[in-house]
Amino acid sequence: NITDVGAIAIANALMHNKVLTEVSLGENEIGDEAAEAIAAALIANKTLKSISINNNKLTNIGVRDIFEALKFNNT
Repeated sequence: NITDVGAIAIANALMHNKVLTEVSLGENEIGDEAAEAIAAALIANKTLKSISINNNKLTNIGVRDIFEALKFNNT
């Protein structure tokens, strides 16, 4: 399972991604710490069209961070 450490590494890679259009991170151990990094990646990334983060360890805080980032992502 992917934890916050792995999800942060993936988020860092997504910040520079110009190829991937979808990423599935569902069914893992991702929490709010990684959600903040994922949110930053969503703001920076211009090619990603779909990200799945279902069934993780996100609280309302992590979900809010990601939701707010989507306001800045037009892909």
